[in-house]
Amino acid sequence: MKKIISLCLGSMVLASSISISSADSLNVSRIAGESRYDTSLYVSKNNFESSDYLFVASGEVYSDALIGGSLTSQTKSPVILVKKNNLEQLVTEEAKRLSPKEIYVLGGKNTISDDVLNRIKNDTKIKTQRIAGHDRIGTANEVNELRKKLYKDKLSSNSEITPIYVNGYNFYDSLYSAPYVGINEPINNNLLSIYLSRPTIEAGEHKIVWGDINIKDGFYPNEFTTKIDGKNRYETSTIIAGYYKENLNIDVDTIIITSGEDYPDGLSASSLTGIYKAPIILTPKKYLDESVVEYIKSNTNIKNVIIVGGENSISKGVEEELKNLK
Repeated sequence: MKKIISLCLGSMVLASSISISSADSLNVSRIAGESRYDTSLYVSKNNFESSDYLFVASGEVYSDALIGGSLTSQTKSPVILVKKNNLEQLVTEEAKRLSPKEIYVLGGKNTISDDVLNRIKNDTKIKTQRIAGHDRIGTANEVNELRKKLYKDKLSSNSEITPIYVNGYNFYDSLYSAPYVGINEPINNNLLSIYLSRPTIEAGEHKIVWGDINIKDGFYPNEFTTKIDGKNRYETSTIIAGYYKENLNIDVDTIIITSGEDYPDGLSASSLTGIYKAPIILTPKKYLDESVVEYIKSNTNIKNVIIVGGENSISKGVEEELKNLK
């Protein structure tokens, strides 16, 4: 059984244990390392004493790990970023500390080499397997198959799937969509799953589309296609965050803020979404989008904000702006 903790490690900039803030201010904390790889390790070390599962993803390309957040949030597990051809000893040390039952490497050999996978397996002596398809869309399908496998006690062989389609050729739609899908427990043998799409698709019967996807040949809007997106990626992230209360009955008191301009810290942040039942909200580097400000101000239950990423991703000015919102 996994155990979840919050540790204070002096070698990093981090979110220490989350405390309840006063009614008129937000408790704002930050987790950041010197690199994207350090940040993913610090998220794991700062929040997990052990874990049933560990996910390993590329810190160099986003394509194969796009919907990995659905796995980390579903299983309340960490994800650690690695390079394609280089495995730091700190990664295997963290894997051994967590002592998972299984390690899953997200992506094909062109993303994370066999050498890295085999070193993880040999150095940790933990069952390690690759989750990959012939391309990013195929890998996403394999991720969904793994999600069903991990839900074996909650789903039957004839379970129904409700698909949500997001653009597989940007990173941001997956960052805020996948954790919501992972947190969403199966209901009446129905599983909500996230699928990657081309940037332009044809409308289909009962198709649900989130984010930056064009509906071909003027079929949208129609009675069969539901499309949810905001005026930009930042507003769309707040729309999805609103569904935690509306659809999941979760009174969100913690949100995760990460960069809407680059993907690695957001993928690391997905490790936190399951344990805090927290949505991922995107921000530009130097300011909060007005939609994010409005979302936070209108949701008075929010007390805690965890920034994931250093000041090169999210500026000190954004941190100060968050502290002064309430």
